[in-house]
Amino acid sequence: LVCHCGPPSWSKPYFKVDPFNGGGSYTAVLAALLAGQGDFIDIDVHKTAASMSYNLPNQYFYSGTFDERDGTKYNPDLLIRCCDGWVIVFIYAYRWEAFCEALGLDDLKRDPALATQAGRLANWDRIAEVASRAAGDISAPDLVQLLQSAGVPAAASLTPKNLIASPHLAERNYWREIPYPEGNRFAFGPPYRLSDVPWRADKPVTEAG
Repeated sequence: LVCHCGPPSWSKPYFKVDPFNGGGSYTAVLAALLAGQGDFIDIDVHKTAASMSYNLPNQYFYSGTFDERDGTKYNPDLLIRCCDGWVIVFIYAYRWEAFCEALGLDDLKRDPALATQAGRLANWDRIAEVASRAAGDISAPDLVQLLQSAGVPAAASLTPKNLIASPHLAERNYWREIPYPEGNRFAFGPPYRLSDVPWRADKPVTEAG
């Protein structure tokens, strides 16, 4: 419900889907299937809007700017379509040349209309289109590795299945196995760690129904 990617045949995803409302809807449907009765889902517009704001309030308080609904951009986040999904890239002014060099976008690098950050943001859709063509035969993990090696902030948009298999999260020992009567299940680990207080799960999550 909240993944930011999918097969290349899907339309461009909208990554600010509210995870809480999505999770609530899924849980209510699951409860109805298991228990034979539905639940009332209360979704508050204002809470939903607040949860979807992402880092936009910080952007406004920091720079006094915000992305307009007419397409005017101030935040340099670029969504690139590759052969097996999507990659999000932040192309700050000091990373523009490194980004172009990593993908072999010499024409964009030399384009006078893109010589400034303001010029690039005004042509963001064109940059996304050209970058997606250049990355059309590259997998999401390889594209992330390519860009990160060049010092460009990039991350793959992962499905839940891909997220569980993430080598980065495995290296961080993020996932936890919680005991259930029918066997262990994977669960989200702690979003942060304390030096003197170990994370623990005292009991399994309550079954739906």
